[in-house]
Amino acid sequence: MSDSSLLELNIMIFWKGFPSLPVHYDVSVFYVQSCGGAGNPMGDILDDFVNQRFGFESYERMKHVFDVPKNEGAMSMFNDTTKGRFIFLIDSRACLPSIKLSSVDVIIIYCSDWNPTNDLRVLQRISIESQSECVPIFRLYSSCTLEEKALILAKHDHILDSNGQ
Repeated sequence: MSDSSLLELNIMIFWKGFPSLPVHYDVSVFYVQSCGGAGNPMGDILDDFVNQRFGFESYERMKHVFDVPKNEGAMSMFNDTTKGRFIFLIDSRACLPSIKLSSVDVIIIYCSDWNPTNDLRVLQRISIESQSECVPIFRLYSSCTLEEKALILAKHDHILDSNGQ
């Protein structure tokens, strides 16, 4: 199964379960780990999925730190509650202290770093305001994969070696 179809399957399963969670979340931030090289294929796939599922006026995306005017526009559109943007996609490379997001209900991490604490460190760089005391963080991953094994080992403070063992 290709990465793109696996991602779409994971997200569809997540969105089906999303409304049945004990609490309904209105505003979500999807954080995607930048996977080196040119572009971020996982971020692009997630962008396409959200666009097809909810439409282009339902979300904003911040890809790079270099496009400051576009990033500021995306941030202001998301923070303006009258615009109806309820999803904010942000790549790890775009997480800077100048990023300030308001009314965030949940953070969802996809395509984790091999060291999951790095994801949280990067997210700590941005300012997130919420109506609640605590913002829940969900981590999407595929079961029976190296990614799952890395997350399980990290949870138990073990390190994954180069052979995946």
